[in-house]
Amino acid sequence: MTGSLRAVLEASVPELRNQRHIYDQIWKELYASGLVNTEGLHAMMTETGLRERRTSKLGDAFLQFISDPTSGDVP
Repeated sequence: MTGSLRAVLEASVPELRNQRHIYDQIWKELYASGLVNTEGLHAMMTETGLRERRTSKLGDAFLQFISDPTSGDVP
């Protein structure tokens, strides 16, 4: 099985279907800020590739912070 991250995103968040201009911009900003480690959403990849983690260490730290801001573990 192959697919793209775009397909996963649109299946997970149906409101984003046919809104490529919105999610491409958001993803571009996340990548430019170092929060994700994959530049784009449209490359075809295997099922294993689709399941890989996309957040960077900084992205993981940010998610931890917004989940529990009292944890204090900021790199």
